[in-house]
Amino acid sequence: MLATADALATLLGAARAVDGSESVPTLEASGRVLSADVVSPLDVPPMNTSSMDGYAIRTADLTAHATAACRYRNAFPPATRPSR
Repeated sequence: MLATADALATLLGAARAVDGSESVPTLEASGRVLSADVVSPLDVPPMNTSSMDGYAIRTADLTAHATAACRYRNAFPPATRPSR
């Protein structure tokens, strides 16, 4: 395994500056690098959503080197906001 400094030196040694830019059709852009940010004027999807399930845990409820039992409190369907 490479040390971090060696890996970084290898990557930086292989990196090359990009001179100029050109416009190409999207289907011909594979393997290229964008020369500017692309920002959509639309929100997609058009609502607040989460791409995965998750759990919220307060570190204050945990103790060092011990497991903690967490109780289930609420479930929130997609596109809903929890009430306080």
